Amino acid sequence: MPVFHSWPQFYTLQKNVDTRERQMDMWKQLIFDFAKSQQLYTLTFNQLHSSPICQNKEINRRLPMDSIKQIAAWMVQNKYADYTTRQVEGDDKGEHDKIFVYWRSLQDVAQ
Repeated sequence: MPVFHSWPQFYTLQKNVDTRERQMDMWKQLIFDFAKSQQLYTLTFNQLHSSPICQNKEINRRLPMDSIKQIAAWMVQNKYADYTTRQVEGDDKGEHDKIFVYWRSLQDVAQ
């Protein structure tokens, strides 16, 4: 795991816009690396929440589910991922629960 995985503040989304943008980019790269190492393209939010990348037992920190949803929304907004489900069953809010992660570029896939 990268060194920032041991920073307690990494597991709390920051309020400062510049810091938060950098943090989102770090989460994106961590999710990409995890998906690539597992040869996964789709990840559920529960799968992420229970994965070793979203928790660090040594410092007793875990990324909250709400933060995972915010990171996923940022990734979708910035074209690093797409939602693969329209709505969680039984949820009238239209919330998503799974993303398709673009850890390989379209150029790489086409080759």
